[in-house]
Order: sequence, then C-alpha cells, then structure tokens
Amino acid sequence: PYFFLFTEAPRLDIQRAVGYKSRWTGKVYCVAPLVDTTMSAVEPIYYWAIGEDCCEARSDFHCGDAQDPSTRSGLVALKPAKIVRPYMRWAVRGSPYQRFEKAVRLEEATHVTQAAPDPTFIYWSSDPIALKDSFYKEAVHSCVLWSLIYFAVLLVLSCFTAWRRLVPQRKHAGVMRYAD
Repeated sequence: PYFFLFTEAPRLDIQRAVGYKSRWTGKVYCVAPLVDTTMSAVEPIYYWAIGEDCCEARSDFHCGDAQDPSTRSGLVALKPAKIVRPYMRWAVRGSPYQRFEKAVRLEEATHVTQAAPDPTFIYWSSDPIALKDSFYKEAVHSCVLWSLIYFAVLLVLSCFTAWRRLVPQRKHAGVMRYAD
C-alpha cells in the first residue's frame, strides 16, 4: 500500500525525533517514531514519519502535517529497490532513503529505542493523495525542463556542426606556404 490511514490513535513522538545532517548533501534528514497507546517501551517501532530540512537535531519535528493533531494518514516512501528493476538502480542512486535509515539508527542510539528490522517510512500528511500528486507534478516538471534543456543543447550543437561542414570556409588570398 502507498497510503496509510490509521484507525487507532497514533501520534508522533516528537520528543524522540532526531535530525541526521548529511555531510555530503548538507540536508537534515528528519525522523520521528509513530507510536500508539498500546505499545510498550520495548516494542520495536515499525512506522517512522520522515521529512527533509524540517527539524532540529533533537526533539523538534515539524515535517508535513506534524503540527496538526488530527492527522492520521501518510504517504509511504518506497524503497528504491521496489521502484526500479536491478539494471535501473542508477536512476534512484540519489534517493534519501538510506539517509533516513541512518537517522533511525541515530535515534536508536540517542533514545535507546528499537526500530523494526525493516521500518516503513511515511510522509505524515492529512491529504496523502495531494502529496502524491505534488510529487508527480514535480517529476513531470523536472522531466520537461531537462528535456527542453537537452533539446536546446542538441539544437545548438547541430547548428554549429552543420555550419562548420556545410558553409565553405574562406581561403586567405595571398598567403603561400612552402614545405621544406
């Protein structure tokens, strides 16, 4: 499933939220555990709310609709391996999924909690369908933009190549060179 609608009373445990700052991207990858009243302190946490650049290092999480206490739904962040075939892994190489996993490991070490072996990351949102649509529109916009840039560069290179090959070059009159 790509969307979660929780029927119980889950809540974001903002006190255990952490931000992992990547030295490579400079972004802060934020995670906060999703817990409910039936969970004990030693149970592994299976669901994590995520976001980028929307939290502090510790105990602050304002990603998505985290500030709205009535939110009970979210959009699942799929693993890169589930999105593409093995021969297309290069296309999702920049995915933040592994950085979110590192943020969960940081949270485990900081708050002595236990994460599930295969956690589910969720963009916490009161309208996950609109969030999915915004991701789609951003992807289409990016694809169109890069296609237009590629076409423009290709057009300029084609014109330059055609001009160099089809337009005769002038010979400079009066210049003679002798070979020794």
